Amino acid sequence: MRILMLTTNSSLMDGINRHILTIAGALNRLPDIEVAVCTVLPPGDFPEALERLGVRVFSLGFSNGHNFGIIPAYRRVLNEFRPDIVHIHVLSLMERLVSAFGFRHLKYVITKHGIADAKTKVTLRDRVERLLVRMTPIDILAAFYISKGVKEALLNNNPGVRINEVCYNPVDFDLRTVKESCLRDLIGVSSHTPVIGTACRIATVKNPVAFTEVMCRVLTTVPQSHAVVLGDGQQDLIDRCKAIVEKYKVNNRFHWLGYRPDAPELTKDFTCFVLTSHREGMPTAVLECFAAHTPVAMLEGEGGLQDIIALNTQEKPVVVSAASNDLEGLASGIIRLIETPQDAETLADNAYEIGRQNFDISSITNQLYNIYSKVLAF
Repeated sequence: MRILMLTTNSSLMDGINRHILTIAGALNRLPDIEVAVCTVLPPGDFPEALERLGVRVFSLGFSNGHNFGIIPAYRRVLNEFRPDIVHIHVLSLMERLVSAFGFRHLKYVITKHGIADAKTKVTLRDRVERLLVRMTPIDILAAFYISKGVKEALLNNNPGVRINEVCYNPVDFDLRTVKESCLRDLIGVSSHTPVIGTACRIATVKNPVAFTEVMCRVLTTVPQSHAVVLGDGQQDLIDRCKAIVEKYKVNNRFHWLGYRPDAPELTKDFTCFVLTSHREGMPTAVLECFAAHTPVAMLEGEGGLQDIIALNTQEKPVVVSAASNDLEGLASGIIRLIETPQDAETLADNAYEIGRQNFDISSITNQLYNIYSKVLAF
């Protein structure tokens, strides 16, 4: 069985690519399956990480998905690798044209990673692309939704799809149980210093202003604590957040470390990981924290965030949570975790146990393999 997975960019800052990295490596270790990954953009740290796992990579090397040069380049990939199934994570427009007109005989499946923001302004280019998508349909045989929240939002958008299943972000719960002190060394604090923070692309959907407000309130109440941001993004948002930090006068304890390919390793050293997103398909960073026994605090946003909240209420407490507009409540919850380490440890233990039951790589790999086998039988 040969599976070709499609995405556009080549950076591990993208949660979709971290999802592909984990699942492609795990599937490739099975005896009767070979996975390759095709990216549109030039090589980056994502293809490098795939190759270290023994996963074959095709980097088309274009700056965007609308370059007509993608058409012959992608055709060469399909002819060389000869996949049985093309698994779409992100599909460029030119790859769609190739699939619709030259390779309709292949079997296609798709993973739905998130929910679009309905408030986003629709440009003329967006309208043209949507028209071309309607004019070039691809027969999708199976759709995987990254969370129940995403499935509830998007299921009606996929008429004719034969298999619709929730397939969570996979995490290897056997590899992330040992904490290291590399983050504290990086910011120059002692092993006993409370360090709270996040790892994400800095964009409006991540609600960085709320995150900064919450962090500043915690730093003001717990004067020995430090805050860390692992990630880069919109400079105007970063500047706005830094102005808030300046207002609270906690600059010397608020660290902006930029994009770090080793972010999953660094978050192991957080006293608490904080998520303030308006919506997420399913936050990979939170699941990585579950596997690393790192306590998590979050706002109750949309999409896959509701899956986490459901586990929190229906199983055991796995995160500290607050309503989407309750910044004071979230800050208070983080402070309680800092001041009561035993409670934080219990929360992290719960998250590891429940997380392993729902998101471990072995069960997700088996689920995908079984559905691939059904698709091949169609």
